[in-house]
Amino acid sequence: MKGEMVKLSIDIGFEANDVDIENLQTGLAYISQDIENFVIDKEKQIIHFELKKDSDASQLEVLLKEAILKFRPFSEDDSTVILHDFKSYEVANSENVFSALVERGDITEYNEGYFALSGKLLQNMKKIDEELLIFARSLSSSEVIFPITTQISNLNKHDFFKQTPQFANFISTLREDIENISNLSKGLSGDDEFKITEHVHDPKCMCRSAVCLNSYPRYENKKFREEQNIALTSVGKVFRNESKNVQSLERLHEFSMREIIFFGSAEYVDESLKKCVQWCVDFIKKFKLKSIIQSANDPFFAENFSTLQFYQRSQVSKYEVKLFNPASQNQVSCASLNNHGTHFSKAFNIKFENDEYIFTGCAGWGLERCIFMIYAQYGVEEEKWPVELREFFKL
Repeated sequence: MKGEMVKLSIDIGFEANDVDIENLQTGLAYISQDIENFVIDKEKQIIHFELKKDSDASQLEVLLKEAILKFRPFSEDDSTVILHDFKSYEVANSENVFSALVERGDITEYNEGYFALSGKLLQNMKKIDEELLIFARSLSSSEVIFPITTQISNLNKHDFFKQTPQFANFISTLREDIENISNLSKGLSGDDEFKITEHVHDPKCMCRSAVCLNSYPRYENKKFREEQNIALTSVGKVFRNESKNVQSLERLHEFSMREIIFFGSAEYVDESLKKCVQWCVDFIKKFKLKSIIQSANDPFFAENFSTLQFYQRSQVSKYEVKLFNPASQNQVSCASLNNHGTHFSKAFNIKFENDEYIFTGCAGWGLERCIFMIYAQYGVEEEKWPVELREFFKL
């Protein structure tokens, strides 16, 4: 039958915990364009795939089994550290709020993973950012507007493409040639298949996948005074190719992020990140949001994935604030707190006057996720929200 899918089920092959499941969910989306969809059965430890009709299922099965093994933890020990557990909080809503927000007009979908926000949803999201900006200023952060594009040459300095290349959204421009431009104009406006790549320059930039990426080149080859510490804050759009993982406002190709970035001594970075964790804890407690704050790893997509994952988790260099969505049953990462050590300062030669490398760290909040999870737990009828929540959002 035309359009019929080929179905394939594969055992995970190791005891996958919540973090492993999340890594598999993120990584397997990029294995092959012949994968239309897949679902991970956590209880049975099986992954069910739907493949394109004309795909080679046997070849894909071999490829997928090899890929799954790469996500096997480096160590059998679960090195996840639970910093704060708020999963005992009861949620007031269990309905899917996404469709209700679309129906109300607060969310408009333009393409898969690309949405416009408006109405009370946008108003309330901006309120969260206003509070984060107040907090950032309390940490003596200077506001900066960074470009949304970042140079490939700079990304290579800190091994971006050796760790998370799957997120890349490259940017290019037309070749400056009148005949080329004319051909492109005719080709794109015609009905025939047209290869745009033949008419553009090789990319030198990509859309940033995190706000902080352009903060480190700002201080390249600079010397900090012995006791100098700097904090920057910025808000703006970031872009990640989420492939088949796009889902409601939980995962987007384009989303808003507020970041606070720290430069200075190891003690300064560590203490600043602790203050960011405490801000999150206070916010969660105030509004009784079902959540957890735990150590995590970046969604590495590299040959040495398990080694990178184990190192980051064992060093506890990254924490995520995950809020529970009762409708999807997902724990959604709404904030990330990262201690980079000297990773970026070595890449960009940022030192103290005594020639020792400075330390860096950052905290980032995904604004769409933050407000969406509040709606997910309390529903779309704001007038029924708890008094504290209504007062915070001035409803």
